[in-house]
Amino acid sequence: MMKKELLSQIENACKPILARAGYTLLDLEVFPGKEPRVVVVIYKPEGVSIGDCEKVTSLLSDEVDQFFAGRYHLEVSSPGLDRELKKVEEFQLFRGREARIFLKRPLEGEDILEGVLEGLEGENLKFLFREKTLQIPLENIQKARLLFK
Repeated sequence: MMKKELLSQIENACKPILARAGYTLLDLEVFPGKEPRVVVVIYKPEGVSIGDCEKVTSLLSDEVDQFFAGRYHLEVSSPGLDRELKKVEEFQLFRGREARIFLKRPLEGEDILEGVLEGLEGENLKFLFREKTLQIPLENIQKARLLFK
């Protein structure tokens, strides 16, 4: 089975379990090897604790077992305080958080903006920068990262 297909199948199996328990699946990666490593990154609005990671590990282990014949390692973690935003939905999910946006083309004379995520509007990110809400076209965003302050 191809890695991408395996990822998709594990993701599809885990998402509903996580949703019922009040979590959002942000990332899922499989690192191949003699004992593959499955890394799951979860989110909930109040934050993710060690207890949440333990709970999710036990919720998902039986489900993930079916994808591996031998031993594997399941790691569950929080998104981290300075997470790189990888999916468009994360701009909405982390609304209200401070972020650094790296642009492909300058806006307001800047190619790196620090401000507050205000969510999505169509194909644009609403972003509070220097007390002004900007509409940043998603295709102009090279990279985005949450800031820990």
